[in-house]
Amino acid sequence: MSRTLDPVPDAALTPADLTKPATYGTVMMALNLVLDVFAKLEGRVAVVEAASLPRYEGVHKAGKRYPAGSLTTKSGVSGWPCRQPTGRRERRRAAGG
Repeated sequence: MSRTLDPVPDAALTPADLTKPATYGTVMMALNLVLDVFAKLEGRVAVVEAASLPRYEGVHKAGKRYPAGSLTTKSGVSGWPCRQPTGRRERRRAAGG
């Protein structure tokens, strides 16, 4: 979502503009640049917030139910994933299986 304040000058800011006294046009141009950056960042934050990130649940406890998407540790092995709600620890597959 891009927001623009009017009036917006057609020219872009240059390094030389930074040495001159600010005019209404240059202030508005700079403000529009900042608003564009914020709009891009808002989009990126929305993507991160919508992502389903794993939640670490600590050391696995037998019989405890863990929600899908959680991670536990057991016997020094980190990151046992829980792919669906369960009270059991996932077992390792045999080699080649």
